[in-house]
Amino acid sequence: MALSALSRRKLTITAGTAAGAWLMAACGAPSGTAGTKSTAPATVTFHWIGASEQEMVEKRTPVFMQEHPNIKVNLEPYGGDDKLMTLATSGATPEDSGLASGLVNTTQQVGGALGLAVLATLSTDRTESLVASGSGQADALTGGFHLAFGVGAALVIFGLLLAVTLLRPAAEPAVATVTDDERVPVGAEPAWMDEAA
Repeated sequence: MALSALSRRKLTITAGTAAGAWLMAACGAPSGTAGTKSTAPATVTFHWIGASEQEMVEKRTPVFMQEHPNIKVNLEPYGGDDKLMTLATSGATPEDSGLASGLVNTTQQVGGALGLAVLATLSTDRTESLVASGSGQADALTGGFHLAFGVGAALVIFGLLLAVTLLRPAAEPAVATVTDDERVPVGAEPAWMDEAA
């Protein structure tokens, strides 16, 4: 059964309100402690990527923790990109591995920036058109975000379909078979030696 536009709007607003209430509850103070100062230190885990970022973070974290004694910062390496980079460059020759790595990094950066710009533009345009047509600000924002998330989800599905249809495992190399007529008897002279004589 298809949802009407009105019930979809109510469902979206309800889901957004529930998510907002959950976030406010998660970020709020425990009951009975509102307005009181907590003495328990908060712990934040920061995942660094790459040696240059590790060096910078290791220098600045102690200064930050001195300025903010109630915040403890745990530093951990982020290993997800290493695995993806290994997978992405696994087919490259050793001579081309630097080029492949640079291409993957550039594609990630440009793809993320371009994708964010397109989705933000679509969301803003949709929001402004809904406000111009008389919708309330909350409904217009919900409509803009709905369009952006829908387009983002469609692009993910499209990318998965492309990956499934276009990426195939490499074919096994053909193994040459030798017939009995082509076998060279043990101790026999190779054919090229006969031609040289």
